Amino acid sequence: MRRPRRSVRAAAVAVALVGVGALTSCAGDAAEVTASLESAPRPAAEGQAPIDEGLGGELSPEPSAPALPTPDDLPDAEQLADCVELTSAYAEVQVLAFTGDPEGRLDAQFELLEAAAPAEVADALATVRSVIEGLGGDAGVLDATQALLSEEYTTANEAIIDWLTTSCGG
Repeated sequence: MRRPRRSVRAAAVAVALVGVGALTSCAGDAAEVTASLESAPRPAAEGQAPIDEGLGGELSPEPSAPALPTPDDLPDAEQLADCVELTSAYAEVQVLAFTGDPEGRLDAQFELLEAAAPAEVADALATVRSVIEGLGGDAGVLDATQALLSEEYTTANEAIIDWLTTSCGG
């Protein structure tokens, strides 16, 4: 039994000596390690390219994407802005039909729509306005839904949506 114990001990000592030898032979002397560290690329700050020692140690700029057009550079940007304003106004009118208008925004939305609408849509806007104002602001969801499903309202609504769609290039 003594023999295997000696073998294990001898093997452990041999592994330890090989490990120490490997570490000392890989490390080299202090001057070599210092020179190696000084010549290695340095880590860059987050979002920056590595420092290039050959260019005086300055940070290289990040690559950039080509300039994208701003809304002012887009063709028909003004028409697009008008479409967004009009469709937002009409969407708010629909919401106010269900929620009521305690802040008094309904008149302003209809005035915006009426000022921009062509003559052939004026009657449809008047119908939608009449139906929504007829709800009185406290009709509730069921009464509002019933009013907005009436044939009179749906016909007028379709005319307004067609106008908004065609005038917005759709």
